[in-house]
Amino acid sequence: VDLGDYRGAIAHFDQPLELNPEDVVTYSKRGGAKLGLGDYRGAKVDYDRAIELNLEEADAYNNRGAAKYKLGDHNGAIADCDRAIELNPNHAGAYYNRGSAKRDLGDQDGAEADRKRAIELDPVFKDR
Repeated sequence: VDLGDYRGAIAHFDQPLELNPEDVVTYSKRGGAKLGLGDYRGAKVDYDRAIELNLEEADAYNNRGAAKYKLGDHNGAIADCDRAIELNPNHAGAYYNRGSAKRDLGDQDGAEADRKRAIELDPVFKDR
């Protein structure tokens, strides 16, 4: 997936899921490839399944929140990012994603607070 071959990655992840439909990590990875392709609905479905299999998977909540954001469900994105932060209070990406959704909903103060927290946790978010 890091090389940008999202279609190849999806095909790569399909086979293990046929053999083990309970594989949380593979659902999450395939969801990431679908996000990369812009298949936000497909990514959300994979993250839904990953969360169904493991309710404590902070990354899956954060990434499903990113998919919901791209689908225009800003409140849903915030709820998922809230859950990711609840599970992992140091999840910089969840703060960043939640801030983006808050900004689009007009909560500039909340968006700025989340952006600052994301940068405190991971300076990579400074340039985004």
